[in-house]
Amino acid sequence: MELAKSGKEMEALNHFKEAVRLQPDSSIAHKNLGVALARQRKFDEAIKQFEETLRLDPGDTVAQNFLQAARRSLGSK
Repeated sequence: MELAKSGKEMEALNHFKEAVRLQPDSSIAHKNLGVALARQRKFDEAIKQFEETLRLDPGDTVAQNFLQAARRSLGSK
């Protein structure tokens, strides 16, 4: 997540997309991609990533919170 924090959002997004491609069963990779997408206000895509995170790890409360926030943001567009 350091790339995303340093203002290199596109680089971070590409990194996380590649992580998901290489490790499609990684809940962490999906969650990181979801966060990167949400930072770019791509809430539809972020929601899909958070839903996949929760499919892989139903107990991930951080992903649950991110999903709720993305849904709220999508509703306020």
